[in-house]
Amino acid sequence: MREEFVKRVLSGESTMSALCREYGISRPTGYKWVERQQAGKPLEDQSRRPKTIHRVAPETERLILDYREAHPAIGALKIHRILENKGHCDLPSVKTVNNILKRNGMITREASQAATPMQRFEKETPNEMWQADYKGHFEMADGRRCHPLNIIDDHSRFNLCCEPMYTESYQEIKPVMIRLFESYGLPRVFLCDNGNPWGTSQSTGFTSFEVWLMELGILTIHGRPLHPQTQGKDESFNRSMTKELLKHTMILDREDARKKFDQYRKFYNEERPHHALNLDTPASDFERRFKTMAENIVIATYEVESEAYQALSEIKHETNNANYAISQAVIVKKENGQLNIRDGFDTGREADDTWSGGLIGSLIGILGGPLGILLGGSVGMMIGGAVDANDMANHISLLERAGDCIAEGETAMLLLAQEEYETALTAKLNRFRVSITRMDAAEIAAEIEHANEVEKQLAKDARSKLRAEKTESFKATVEKKRDELKAWFAGRGEK
Repeated sequence: MREEFVKRVLSGESTMSALCREYGISRPTGYKWVERQQAGKPLEDQSRRPKTIHRVAPETERLILDYREAHPAIGALKIHRILENKGHCDLPSVKTVNNILKRNGMITREASQAATPMQRFEKETPNEMWQADYKGHFEMADGRRCHPLNIIDDHSRFNLCCEPMYTESYQEIKPVMIRLFESYGLPRVFLCDNGNPWGTSQSTGFTSFEVWLMELGILTIHGRPLHPQTQGKDESFNRSMTKELLKHTMILDREDARKKFDQYRKFYNEERPHHALNLDTPASDFERRFKTMAENIVIATYEVESEAYQALSEIKHETNNANYAISQAVIVKKENGQLNIRDGFDTGREADDTWSGGLIGSLIGILGGPLGILLGGSVGMMIGGAVDANDMANHISLLERAGDCIAEGETAMLLLAQEEYETALTAKLNRFRVSITRMDAAEIAAEIEHANEVEKQLAKDARSKLRAEKTESFKATVEKKRDELKAWFAGRGEK
């Protein structure tokens, strides 16, 4: 048929279009047959096999296999992305990487069938919700049982905590949670199951853990009983941790577990791509949000004292906003040159030790102590020339400015805030008659450190001065007694 078609076209019997319609072929196909005939090529269909086969270099194939051996649960797509992120060039396609793994017996049929897509959901921003769960406990080589505590940020899949615990108790988990709050801020919602220490299926009351989170303004949500999929992201992390670490790793004791958990957490957050993040890492997605957050000391001075307490109450119930997070807040009143604490909260400290530490507490201690008076201009009255006033002016100008913000008799609220947009917290505070001053928390911390050194030097100089004065007084007393004795003996000799 093809030879007949070409012969009729070349004879000029009819037009190309008419003959193509008659033979039921397209015009490009007709022209292709004619060109083959004129070039002396056969008219049969040609092989579509590539003329050049690009083989994967042995060193590249070895690189792929070595990475799979080191991380046996990581698939072709993630291996390709990880090696690409590490700067390796001329990598084969993901399909070829998968074929290399199959050819070398590194992918089972069961694993292929298990890799099915799933429907996902997530919160819009980091810290909107954390998911928490204890992974199934296991026995370590030292005979003790390890209860891995895993906490995941719902938005970014960032692992906030992968901590080996001995128990699942409120007493053991609370210090860990305080450390997380200090490092990452407070979540709006905390999603967990109904077991200890989060909740209890045996009681309708609140657990100590729930009460504590309520006091911090965090909403606790429990998954449905016997439905672990409610904490799906945390359960997914637990499965990945089992496949990628625990399945082929011996855990000796708690310290060994902490070391290996930390290594895996770093790998999971910073190196391992995540399908739900378009193969980005959880760390990159989490940090994109918080790298722009500035940490400030905010001093809000109120015209009406009662409004300061009302503002504190509102702030306490909204410590974590989409645009800011409050970790410390305190109401102070300046009386007789001293800052007296009236009320406040701190998301990371015990109730009976609220202001013995932390940046706000240190600031109040400086402004309300001897250096606070020093900043008020009473250098001569306090310590004479024991400190260079010019040196103080050069190093604690921010502290002086902070002290000037609060006049005698005024009431103010001091806050330690992480802010992405200053306007959000300002709008919250401006509901009342208030004057607002912001200072960089890192700079304040540096000045406080210097002020503490100055204070130590003042105490040292004062002790030295006291010792010198006592020495001079003692010398004078001895001289006086000696003169008295000389006079007495002289009088006896005259008699």
